[in-house]
This record gives sequence, C-alpha cells and structure tokens, in this order.
Amino acid sequence: MTSPMGFLDRRSPVFARRAMASSSSPLVTRVGLRVLEEGGNAADAAVAMAGMLAVAEPMMSGLGGDTMILVWSAGDQQALGLNGSGMAPSGASPEHIAPRTLMPEHGAASVTIPGAVDGWCTLLERFGTGSLEQLWDPAITYARDGYPVGESSAGFWMVGTPLLERSSSPQARELLLPNGAAPQPGQLIRFPQLANTLERVAREGRSGFYEGPVAEAIAQTISQDGVPTTTADLAAQQHRGEWVEPLSVSYRSREVLGLPPNCQGVVTWPGTSAASPLWRSPSWWWEH
Repeated sequence: MTSPMGFLDRRSPVFARRAMASSSSPLVTRVGLRVLEEGGNAADAAVAMAGMLAVAEPMMSGLGGDTMILVWSAGDQQALGLNGSGMAPSGASPEHIAPRTLMPEHGAASVTIPGAVDGWCTLLERFGTGSLEQLWDPAITYARDGYPVGESSAGFWMVGTPLLERSSSPQARELLLPNGAAPQPGQLIRFPQLANTLERVAREGRSGFYEGPVAEAIAQTISQDGVPTTTADLAAQQHRGEWVEPLSVSYRSREVLGLPPNCQGVVTWPGTSAASPLWRSPSWWWEH
C-alpha cells in the first residue's frame, strides 16, 4: 500500500464514484465531464474529447490521425477493440517513394489516409447516445471563438516549431505559427478553418470528411508533398473501422489488454523512460 505521503513527490491519483474523464488538457477533460454529467456515456465522452483535443492540442492530436479504442461492453460483458486506422494512399509505392532504410518520420511518406473520423463514427454508431453535432459543439465553439493555450501545450508547440518552419505547407506555418512563433501560455488562439471542418463533419458525418472539399484538400496536400493521393483513396476509407478481439497478458494478477497489429501497442521499445532521448525528441512529440 502506498503511503498517503507519497503525493509529495508525484501527482496525486484521482478518485471518483461514478465516472471519470482524463486528458492532458483541462479544457478537454472539462468537455468530457460535462458530457457524462449530462447523461452521456463513455463513448460519447471519448468522441467529444477527441474533437476538443484537435482544437486544444493541434500539435499532438487531430482529425488527420488514426484511433485505436478499447471498450468494455456491459451488454456483451466483454472488452472489445476498435481498429480505426487508415490505408496507405494509392500512390505510396516504390516508384513514387525513394528507397529508404528507415521509416520516414516526416512528410507525406510518413502518413496514411486518416482513419480517426471513421473510427469515431463507428464507435458512436454502436455505443453512443449523442450525435456528433451535440458532442462537437464545444470544440467548434472554442475553435471559432478562441481559447487560452495551456502551459504544457505551449511547451510542446514550441518544441515542434522547427518542424513547422521546415514544412512545405505555407498554410500549416501560417495556421500553427501565428505571427511566426508558437503561442505563449495563456495566449488566445483561434482556428476558424478548423471550426468549419469540425462543423461540416459533425453535420454530415463521414462523408463530410472523406468526400467533398475536405477530402479534396487532404488529397491535394499529400500529393503535393510527393505521394500521389486521390479523392477515391479518401472515399474508400469510410466504414473501414474494424471491431477486433483485444490481445491480453497477465501481469501481477491483472489482465492487461491491448489491440493487435497493426496497432503499435504490442511493441515494447527499449529505453522509453522519461529520461530517454526518444521521449525528448521534437520529432516524436510532433509526429505522434
């Protein structure tokens, strides 16, 4: 049993009787708690928080990534896994990508078609009680009206600034480096373009992201960076979220669950402690 005085050298654990939401951003956690307090379930809260993370921590999370989800289904009395990862673009072939000995860390050759939006929609369809319009309303409001950047977010933003400065996308630099620099803690920042995208996806669902102007912009951006990508690649990503059986391993009388490949959770990287260069690497924080 840990001594009650242990809090002096670490963060205190949080206890709750009915529900809990946790994230690296107070704004995001607040959004999740509000959903739960208003009668939503864990799936609702997770999707609401994912939308808010795209706004509050754009250097860490967003609509352009993938999602891997573990769910406890009370009705089924079992844990379920959801693989919401994306396919490679049709142009991701040896003919279009120069031979490499290592996986590229940056640029179009390091990304896939985003699977997160499809995954979130898949989760809501099976377990959610609220609509995407309801759940993303706070994120849309904060993106359009602005929010004060948190201290840790500002720090990671600053760490990722050199990567943004080298980005081939002037739009990315203009959007994420207002006035040519990462925002300072407490600085008010707005993302009106992101608000429009969130609003479109919330209203139209998958098709608002994988078809139309958003899909066209994604395909054009990836193609311009060297990996030919078509709008058909984006459209084909819809309804690809896959329910899978989680992997499990016993550890100290507990069952630890994780998703099978292509999820990276089965890989244990050596030296990934807080002091490891991997965790301090700017490329790691920005790209993952």
